[in-house]
Amino acid sequence: VLSLVLGGLAFAGGSYWRGLLPTEVPRVANVTKTAPFWEVAGKAGVSSIVLDAAQAWDREPVDNVRLLAGLGVPDARGGVQSFFIYTTDELWPHEPPHTRSTDTGSGGDKFRVYEQNGRIQSLIYGPRNHYEVDRLQQKLNALQAQKQDADPRSRAELGDRERELQAELEAAKGEEGRVTADLVVERQGDDAVAVTLGTETQVLKEGEWSDWYHLTFDLNPVVKVKAITRAKVISLNAPFELYVNTLEIDPAAAPFWQPISQPYEFAAELESEIGPYETIGWACMTMPFKDEVIDPVTFMEDIEFTMRWREKMLRASLERDDWRLLFSVLSTPDRVQHMMYQFYDEQHPMYDAATAGREMTFFGETITLQDAIPAIYRQVDRVVGEVMDEYLRPDDTLLICADHGFQSFRRGVNINNWLYENGYLAVKSNLGRNSTGGLAFVDWSRTKAYSLGLGMVYVNQAGREAGGIVAPDEVDELLSQIREDFVATVDPETGLSMGKDARIMRQIQSGPYADLSPDMMLGFDVGYRVSWRTTTGGMKLSKQDDGTYAPGGVFEDSNKNWSGDHVSVDPTLVQGMFFSNRKVAIPDEGVHVMHIAPTALAVLGVPVPAEYDKQPLAFE
Repeated sequence: VLSLVLGGLAFAGGSYWRGLLPTEVPRVANVTKTAPFWEVAGKAGVSSIVLDAAQAWDREPVDNVRLLAGLGVPDARGGVQSFFIYTTDELWPHEPPHTRSTDTGSGGDKFRVYEQNGRIQSLIYGPRNHYEVDRLQQKLNALQAQKQDADPRSRAELGDRERELQAELEAAKGEEGRVTADLVVERQGDDAVAVTLGTETQVLKEGEWSDWYHLTFDLNPVVKVKAITRAKVISLNAPFELYVNTLEIDPAAAPFWQPISQPYEFAAELESEIGPYETIGWACMTMPFKDEVIDPVTFMEDIEFTMRWREKMLRASLERDDWRLLFSVLSTPDRVQHMMYQFYDEQHPMYDAATAGREMTFFGETITLQDAIPAIYRQVDRVVGEVMDEYLRPDDTLLICADHGFQSFRRGVNINNWLYENGYLAVKSNLGRNSTGGLAFVDWSRTKAYSLGLGMVYVNQAGREAGGIVAPDEVDELLSQIREDFVATVDPETGLSMGKDARIMRQIQSGPYADLSPDMMLGFDVGYRVSWRTTTGGMKLSKQDDGTYAPGGVFEDSNKNWSGDHVSVDPTLVQGMFFSNRKVAIPDEGVHVMHIAPTALAVLGVPVPAEYDKQPLAFE
């Protein structure tokens, strides 16, 4: 009898706890098709450590590979880079909870808060409660099934309950469905505040960064999301302003449905060695600076913070003797150049000599903002030198490369407007102010080509696009004409050529996934880049005197802090660098980033896969 009772209790308890687990969880997936070279090495028995690797999350673990994923990893809210500004500014009317009006432009939220008797109380908005969404969806499904078999009177009653459940479900899926943590700010005299996020409190002065905060968002008694973040008091008075950085997945306890390393426990292993670290795939506060909610000094402070923990992680890995391949990414030079070219390039439309001369401390060195780009390269050079001096053994091979270089982003080009002006794209007759994005302006019955993404052009091909009009045998001729017109176009304001070259993708790419590529990739000349609106399939529209809308201009000054770039710039103008501690026979065409994988495998004695485009570099 006792065993039956205990068995029944165990069954009931198990059923209860199982009921707290959702049937589905939202997961940011990785659509990368091909295997990175460290997986090839791992399958060949090579022990590897891979740090901050791009497009490496959400992949099946491979034996012998310990990997921390980098670019592409979401934040703890399942987004790209959330951040928050809490301000007492009377001119900012938007209060929590989140609405579209609080969006700073790149995924951040700015909230109006109120101070009473030296105290501010608000909320931090964490992940949506997918458990609650799942629970309500199951209830709605069951009710709808019950409704089908019910008599007319019962069906009407069930219909009322169905509408209630649908409303609850929509709320749970929206911003109201986010799980929250407390935010409290209390004055500590005239020069400091105690900032509480969740259950942890730190005392901060104006301009001072906090240490890590650890937050727990309870979806239910079993399912939790653990996050870490940092905060900085931007202004103590007139108005008060607090910046709370991205809610990042806690490396010590990543969600079981969104691992950030392989094996799963490797992220926590690293955390135990060096302490908490950033896990968001796009570390560094480019978006807050782009949205002008932080200043360049705050941005550079964050750059130093990111590089210091990455250097610490690299050193901890170099100290180990249980690997043959160590791959580490230091992406801070990329982030600095994206944001600080406006201070480096005196021809940039946002350049201001006085601001460029502003001084700050960076890695213990006094620099000006104009010196930020050279300064970050000096720090990378320092790390390389220390690795060579302190860790490199006589028979070791060190390869360093960048996948691209940089140019100043002075002028943006609205490609869909350019296609319209050159007769390749037609627009609808009833354009409105809501027709600017998502190719909503296109008249597909008369359009030959359109643009979407980072300088990509697609043919409106018959049999492929839903409203395609260009016959397949006419595609290459059309693309050749677009390329010719692109290179010949001159910016009337500067007198400079906007295009250096354009590549027809089917002529340079092949393989099983070639159909996923665009038809053409534009290569802009120095100073030019695809406009922001074009990346989302947009077109610049201008309001006419009669209240109607028509396509606007092709060119515009770059007026955002995102002032340097490489995307859509002709590859010959943004070549990356290559370095080796061993003398290399340089191929006639030069070293290409695709030489790195076969070279690393060859050094390790691993056969190079037949599908690789390049042969290993030869060491002399």
